[in-house]
Amino acid sequence: MAVQINEICDNITLAREMSMLGNYDSAEVYYEFALKMISRLIIIISEPARKNNWLQVQNKVNKEYDQVKELKNILQTLRIDTGDVPVGVRKRDDPDIWPSPTP
Repeated sequence: MAVQINEICDNITLAREMSMLGNYDSAEVYYEFALKMISRLIIIISEPARKNNWLQVQNKVNKEYDQVKELKNILQTLRIDTGDVPVGVRKRDDPDIWPSPTP
């Protein structure tokens, strides 16, 4: 069981590190795995006090996971779809700028 707890801690640490680095996809994977392992551990534990502590840990980790998902969704909505066109080639449609006169 100690290996399982160490693995949970390692996955949560990696999830937090990935979140801090902006690797939200990787962070989600680590959070999901840690939450799955915590759920399995809670089922095994028979002591009520210890089970309650792990339920609190599960709630806190779940809140972190939800925040990472929310942050990822916000960032995706802020991205502008520019396609594969390089920056210098993109058409500028600014109504305040007149086009060049035709000769």
